[in-house]
Amino acid sequence: MGTKFAPTYFTLVVGFLDETLYKETEKHVRKDFSNYPQKTWNRYLDDSFTFWIKDTDQLNTLIEILKINNETLPFLDILISKTNATL
Repeated sequence: MGTKFAPTYFTLVVGFLDETLYKETEKHVRKDFSNYPQKTWNRYLDDSFTFWIKDTDQLNTLIEILKINNETLPFLDILISKTNATL
């Protein structure tokens, strides 16, 4: 779907977001921890994963940096909101 350039553009945008994550991590945590996500963060197209061997507090710090939102999700030109068990 879309143009032939769309996958390349997507890869560039997600790469930019990865670099932004690394910079934000350096701002908020110790240097020894800030290198960990950069070394272990793996991405294949739109999926990301990491093997986490640090403690839970550091994981919670990374989640705060990622700013995960469990209540709303922008999708195309609408904002999906979760209220109790309904969307």
